[in-house]
Amino acid sequence: MPVSADTLRLHIDYMEWASRRILDAAAELTPEERLRDFKTGDKNVLETLVHVFAADRLWLKRVVNHGTHHRGMVSGFVRAMGHTPPPLDLIAYYRAL
Repeated sequence: MPVSADTLRLHIDYMEWASRRILDAAAELTPEERLRDFKTGDKNVLETLVHVFAADRLWLKRVVNHGTHHRGMVSGFVRAMGHTPPPLDLIAYYRAL
């Protein structure tokens, strides 16, 4: 599906914004919390973030939305450990502009 250059730039900016927010939330966790096994494909916060950034390098050559699912997973992990994750929805990004 063709996407305009402006839309693509907006989505790349969103990806950077959302990734920064989830990294900041993960930085507030203890090392033990970052490594807590949630029995998911990438197991924990750290491995999921590693996957996001490795996959983003590939997806940036194709599409910009791959990391959304995984940032959501990390957000759920953060919430399950009693912390409040930041809003990551695209609408939150638009409102922050």
